Amino acid sequence: MAARTSKRYRLGNFSLDPDKQEFGSGERKIHLTNKPFQVLLYLVEHRGRMVSRGELLDQFWQGQEVYEETLTKCVGAIRRALDDQRGHPRYIETRYGTGYRYIGPVEEQIVREETPAVEIMQTRGLKVVIEEEEIQQEMPANEISPVRTNQLRPHFKTVAACCLSAAS
Repeated sequence: MAARTSKRYRLGNFSLDPDKQEFGSGERKIHLTNKPFQVLLYLVEHRGRMVSRGELLDQFWQGQEVYEETLTKCVGAIRRALDDQRGHPRYIETRYGTGYRYIGPVEEQIVREETPAVEIMQTRGLKVVIEEEEIQQEMPANEISPVRTNQLRPHFKTVAACCLSAAS
């Protein structure tokens, strides 16, 4: 069996799964749209420092003309999802005019997901064979040139493809 590893985060009672783009608490999934999800993930991954507003705008809005209010609304959506209070933050610290920092609990989890060997064997054992056959047809007598009396011309082609397993 082959293994694939991925990273997940526990943020206190919350879980953040970057690969599946899922955010939740316990078994309950919490809806967080793409930009707030990505901003939260970025803040968690850069939790050791204050992330400037300009850096977030460049990172997620690629220099597009957006109002800083857009970022403020994005962080507000993250706070609502985390049930975080602006006046008494437990997860997102704001330094007005500077930026944001993730200050909440973080437990980084490396998860190994096993890939079944059967799936790998089926993928590796695939061979594609393509055969082309040209069918000839005699030309009508009125189209025969004086040089050659037995001219043939292609009529149509048949293409066949099949998949063979390396095990067969």
